Amino acid sequence: MSVRKMRNNQNQHRYQADQLSYYPGIDIPHCQISAFAVCMDVVILSLKDMRIIRVMPAEIQAFRQWLLKNRIREVDQKNI
Repeated sequence: MSVRKMRNNQNQHRYQADQLSYYPGIDIPHCQISAFAVCMDVVILSLKDMRIIRVMPAEIQAFRQWLLKNRIREVDQKNI
């Protein structure tokens, strides 16, 4: 494999990783999120710096799947 192809592959993987670290429209990378809970049309995020924030993504189920894919813990409302 040529050096140019190797660089292109590295850049492509880096771009894909960057895409996964942020959900579109949410300015918080997944590595800063500790846990989440979904309540109707609001998602409550517990951040690793001890802040709690609310977000309202356009597609709640897609956002939930993204959080789960990134291994973010979902808080079960039955245990609250």
